[in-house]
Order: sequence, then C-alpha cells, then structure tokens
Amino acid sequence: MVDLPLTGNALLQKIKNLAHLSKRETAKECGYVKISTTGKERIDLSGLYAATLAASGLTLDATQSMGKPGRTVTYKPEFDEVLSPQTQAFQHF
Repeated sequence: MVDLPLTGNALLQKIKNLAHLSKRETAKECGYVKISTTGKERIDLSGLYAATLAASGLTLDATQSMGKPGRTVTYKPEFDEVLSPQTQAFQHF
C-alpha cells in the first residue's frame, strides 16, 4: 500500500498493472484509503475515480460553463378549458 495517493501518469500506470484486482483493492494499492474516526479503514473510490479522470485530462468540475443556455419559450400557451362529463356534473353546485 502507498502512503500518499498516486496521481497523474503514476496512477494510470499502476491501475494498468493492477487490472487483475478488484476496484476496491486497486484503490487501496494506489493509496486511496481513509481512516475513519472510529479507526476503520475506508476505501475512497470517488477519490480514485476523480484522480483517474484528472490524470486522463478530464474533469467533472460543476462550475465550468456548459455553453449557451437552451431554448426558451417565447410564447405563453393558452388552453381552452375542456370539461369532462364528471366535472360538468359538479358545476351545478
């Protein structure tokens, strides 16, 4: 197990070398382990996934612009009220 989590090309190479292991075992071998307040070992899969994406040149930053906004409605639709026979029966009250 590694003390500090691997990043960049070292992470990608290690993942390729550990292809025969499970995701959890790979994360542990790459240093993506946290110790909880109770002393339990917790595998940080989301940290591994984020580091793998970053090492591949991809990011999932929610603050990045998504481009132009989509189309907006330029008119307000109007509907004639269509009453069912059951609804018409209640109008007499």
